[in-house]
Amino acid sequence: MAQYTILTTPEQEEALAYSFGNSTVEEQTQEQFLQDKVNHTVFNPMIADQANAKSIALSASLLTIPPANEEKAKQEIAAVIVANGGTLIPAGPPPDPLRDTPNVSSVPVITQPPSGNN
Repeated sequence: MAQYTILTTPEQEEALAYSFGNSTVEEQTQEQFLQDKVNHTVFNPMIADQANAKSIALSASLLTIPPANEEKAKQEIAAVIVANGGTLIPAGPPPDPLRDTPNVSSVPVITQPPSGNN
């Protein structure tokens, strides 16, 4: 694991102290608080960008399989996914969160705006 040094301005130090002082996270040092913020706002987006780039590259590579070999390639790829602990997800549209979520009817729905200032 690498360790980096962050150089901050007095204004940034003041903002960090303010945010840490208003944090609801207990039993955390200011350094841990900053590390969590850096992970969430800096590293997590970079990790997502990298994962997206890998997915695009993999998808583009799969598109290069000649049509004559496509069915056999799909079977072999499926076997590799399962053999390595993955799950095969059926092709089709993504799930509709409103239609496919259980107990949606228990969510209150406002059909008319409130009337007047009571």
